[in-house]
Amino acid sequence: MVGSPAFQITLPSQSIWRGAVLALTLVVIAVLVAWAAQPGHSQGQVLRWLAFASVAVVLGLAVSLWRMPAFVLGWDGERWQVSSLQPGVNEPLAGNIEVHLDLGRWMLLRFVPDDRTAKARPRWLPVQGGARDPLWHSLRCALYGGRPARRRAAADVDTRPGTHE
Repeated sequence: MVGSPAFQITLPSQSIWRGAVLALTLVVIAVLVAWAAQPGHSQGQVLRWLAFASVAVVLGLAVSLWRMPAFVLGWDGERWQVSSLQPGVNEPLAGNIEVHLDLGRWMLLRFVPDDRTAKARPRWLPVQGGARDPLWHSLRCALYGGRPARRRAAADVDTRPGTHE
């Protein structure tokens, strides 16, 4: 099977991702505040203050998810590479990508680097595009196309009949 050709696509910060983070944050905060503000809780003041403290945690998480920097995603025919467009972070990471959510124009991918160090941890990549982006089709083909078989190392034994000693 022929694999997808190599390409590289620059993915800017994601407006759909930011909108979803904002909407989900507002809903969670509204539910927590409404629950904590109801009179006559049998749970007491401790749980009410815990709900208000949870609002701060939700806001912190939302801020961390909001700051999704632009990145470059590349496919070399065998492995994926992700590199950040942030100044000072120039080293691309090689690894594998899993599609976790595909909504047509928007996908949520999970990049798992080959090198599992603290700097190279798995990360979520929200990706949006569409027909206007000429590389969107190439990206989808590489994500869903068959993976080429790993090239055999020169040291591998030939498995053809009659070649064994």
